[in-house]
Amino acid sequence: MTSDDKIGVYLEEHPVEARPVLERPEPSPRMRDLDFLIGTVDSVFDTGVRFECTSEPIMDGLYIRMEMRATYADGTWRNNGTWIIAWSEIEQEFQSYYWDALGNHGTSTSPGWRDGVLEFVGSHVLAEPGTRGMTMDRYSRFDEEHFMLEAFVQVDGEWKKWNTQDCHRRPRLPDPAG
Repeated sequence: MTSDDKIGVYLEEHPVEARPVLERPEPSPRMRDLDFLIGTVDSVFDTGVRFECTSEPIMDGLYIRMEMRATYADGTWRNNGTWIIAWSEIEQEFQSYYWDALGNHGTSTSPGWRDGVLEFVGSHVLAEPGTRGMTMDRYSRFDEEHFMLEAFVQVDGEWKKWNTQDCHRRPRLPDPAG
């Protein structure tokens, strides 16, 4: 059945005046796959750029919002960005949207962790070269607080390294409420 067929059947069975009351969904257990990102992560790019990313669950855990701030090694501003990620039960994949102050933006998806690697692949506008291209972010974890992010762009069908980030999550403080 096509998407149009499914939507048509739904509209026939649920006219506007008789739509069902929807219950708030629970977060997918798959969102726990992203727990390593929650909190504040400090990264150093292979270029010397420094990156601070603060991530938190939003909408009662249905999504994760990551707020990023990048500086050059001397501390001057480099960029700010936001990345939103959620698990799609319908498509059985993580879906994400990224945008930043320089004009980079786009969407990417991931099936989740496979063989110790989490990859997000999608189409993004890349501000520096001034074009849209395919990107891949590959996460590899060393332990609970340390991981590597390797970013790639596709050129003539081949993945080329864009940058590498050495990432360390700051230890979480105990919750004073217990």
